[in-house]
Amino acid sequence: MVRKLIITLAALMLIPLSVSASSGAKSAVDWTSYHEPSENAFTAEIPKGWQVQAGTARRTASVATPWLRATSVDGLTTIFQGDPSIPKFVLPGTYPSSPEGKSITGPGGTTVVARYQTGKEFASTYGPHMLPAGCESVKLLQSQDEPKLEQLTHQKNPGLTASISAGSALFSYDLHGRNEVAEIVAQSMLTPMGTGGNWGVFDIHGFQTRSGNELQARGLVEHMHTTMTVNPEWMASMMKARNAEASQFSSMLQQQNQQFTQWSRNQTQQFNQRMNVQHTQAMNTIQAIGDRGRAQAQADAQWHADAMVNHYAQMAAKDNNTYKQVLQIQGKHLEWSPDLQRNVEVPNY
Repeated sequence: MVRKLIITLAALMLIPLSVSASSGAKSAVDWTSYHEPSENAFTAEIPKGWQVQAGTARRTASVATPWLRATSVDGLTTIFQGDPSIPKFVLPGTYPSSPEGKSITGPGGTTVVARYQTGKEFASTYGPHMLPAGCESVKLLQSQDEPKLEQLTHQKNPGLTASISAGSALFSYDLHGRNEVAEIVAQSMLTPMGTGGNWGVFDIHGFQTRSGNELQARGLVEHMHTTMTVNPEWMASMMKARNAEASQFSSMLQQQNQQFTQWSRNQTQQFNQRMNVQHTQAMNTIQAIGDRGRAQAQADAQWHADAMVNHYAQMAAKDNNTYKQVLQIQGKHLEWSPDLQRNVEVPNY
């Protein structure tokens, strides 16, 4: 988990898009260094005089999303990095009881059940949601994969085993009588898990500007993206929080397993005590009426009624790994065999 956190944050902050484009933007613009104000999580170069909003949106002690938006003096161009509103995703089928589109809220924030989207697909579907309020005639002009960005991600993270996809999408729209354009660049990461898996968008950045100014805006956002650097002290604090959270979770699971094991043992003990009383009653009936067959039938019927509960409790006590053993025997019918003196499975019940 810690390794995954390092990879995510490193990819978010350190990967350049195009060194040549950034260099051109730097020569034409007066840049200044900006420090993220809430937690000093990162630094980046932004055009001098631009209005900046930035922060670190924290879902838990170990889950945080740094973000930045900078707007030009004339208000016509905005460049951005990161979006805390994007949730985590899990593939359909990972949790059978959760259909596609369902939102699951947990300690780490909101997770949405959704099919995996490549970087290009996500940029195309996400774009209209980040456009200014009131825009009209939104059109997707083009979308494409960004293999060079994928390559840079793997170079920065040589131990990365998850599937990475990068892509971009360019939109046009009308706003207050002006024709404007917006570009989104996104990288998604897919991590298989059993029959399902989880995925997320670990890097997203782009711009909004008036039509005809897209080349300059692209150079500006690329330079900002290239110069973003994570504060090592902040990274260390995130690693410490992640380790503490993992330890707490492990302790909670261990406590729950112990409680379940004790409950299973108590159930077995109570069952055995009840069976002994019922067996004694059945034997007393035999002695009282001399009808061994009827008494044995009564005893067998009671064993049959409680056999499944007994079997569940015994299996759970042997294996305290939650309810795996219990779930594996669901659907089987057990009956008490007077001859074998044990529970036996009855087929085709």
